[in-house]
Amino acid sequence: MLVSFIRILIGVLLILSSVSKAIEIENFSFLLMSYGSKNLMFIAPLITGLEFFFGLTFILGFQKKWVLGFSILFILILLVGFLYGYFYLNISDCGCFGTLIQMKPSISIIKSVVLLGLIFFLFQKRDNTNGNFRNFFISAAIGIILFTVNSIELYNFNKINRVFVGDNLKLGGLKEHITDSEQLFFIFNPNCKHCKQLIPKLSSLKQPVIGIYSESFSTQTMGVFSKDFNLKFPIFPVNDNIIDEYTRTYSLLITSQNGIIKKVSNSL
Repeated sequence: MLVSFIRILIGVLLILSSVSKAIEIENFSFLLMSYGSKNLMFIAPLITGLEFFFGLTFILGFQKKWVLGFSILFILILLVGFLYGYFYLNISDCGCFGTLIQMKPSISIIKSVVLLGLIFFLFQKRDNTNGNFRNFFISAAIGIILFTVNSIELYNFNKINRVFVGDNLKLGGLKEHITDSEQLFFIFNPNCKHCKQLIPKLSSLKQPVIGIYSESFSTQTMGVFSKDFNLKFPIFPVNDNIIDEYTRTYSLLITSQNGIIKKVSNSL
């Protein structure tokens, strides 16, 4: 009973982690870019697909030792990658459960170590004959479907969002507002429901925030908007062409320092 409980617990955690990232695959891909290359964003669908595959094999009871071994290697690679990002790149978000569950770096590390320990426990308990290959193929098929769906979604998203970590921040006439310190630029549309939901969170940040909107909105409209939402940060109009250089979907959060993009996200 203990082995079955551990097996199902691991499976549920892996599937929850996979689905949480898959729902917000754009944010997870932005996080991966923070490791220094825009091409890393395309690893996001592979990670979600593999997590779901391993999670379902645990739940369905396909416990061949080689599958357990590969799952240990997979989680170990993710853990080492996060440790590198945390200690050398100042990345504190592991992205383990997307924005569904926010964890401190220490908790993320402990979670991964405990998960590795539990899988290793199963590895020692199982022989190499345990498992029905039908369950393996079911798990693989669903993992591939998730990978494919996320890849297509990310490909389409990449066509309309062309902002990458490491690029120079170009905001036309707002150049004088770019400083050497870390800043958060909030590209928003006053008619965007998600943008409105972000404003209270942004207003409470200690980090400097600058709002950017299309100059097609009148000064009167934005004045009423600022009053209604009690904005605590400055907002500036820019030409639509400048906004289109970065995104055609709202909202977009760009963290920069000294004019260099350090992080990109759609939500806090």
